[in-house]
Amino acid sequence: MGGGTRIKILEAMAWGVPVIATPLAVEGLGLIDSEEVLLSESNEDLARLAVELCLDRVRMASLRARAYDGAWSRFGPEAIRDAVRQGLGDADRGRFQAASR
Repeated sequence: MGGGTRIKILEAMAWGVPVIATPLAVEGLGLIDSEEVLLSESNEDLARLAVELCLDRVRMASLRARAYDGAWSRFGPEAIRDAVRQGLGDADRGRFQAASR
């Protein structure tokens, strides 16, 4: 059972901090296991993933970069702006752009 928001995960990713978590912790974010985050169900596997990641600088750098890119491209200000514009529909797009200037 889990609750709350996933903001802490997105904040970590946006700062380029690798995220190692359970699938429940990232549920609904659409993150890609082994590319943007490392996922496991058990405490032992979560600890193992953390140790392995600390020992593999290349994988650490890759995970950090993909996490950062994924967070900003899907949840950053531009993504939010585009989602709002899409929600308002094409007819309102020009009016929204003029009002935001």
